[in-house]
Amino acid sequence: MIRIVAENILLFLLPTIVYIAFVYLTREERPGAARVLDDAPLIWLFIAGAVLVVVTLASFGSVT
Repeated sequence: MIRIVAENILLFLLPTIVYIAFVYLTREERPGAARVLDDAPLIWLFIAGAVLVVVTLASFGSVT
């Protein structure tokens, strides 16, 4: 059960993790994670994470 919860949390946070890594690697200066999150499009990252979780749950639900 904990594995399922951990997978869903990881899927939900995956767009934010990818965004932070992309911004950190492409900017000339090295801002901290808090600074990157201040400028982040958090609503769109939240929506992308929620869609990713729903699509994954729907696809696994239809297969098993």
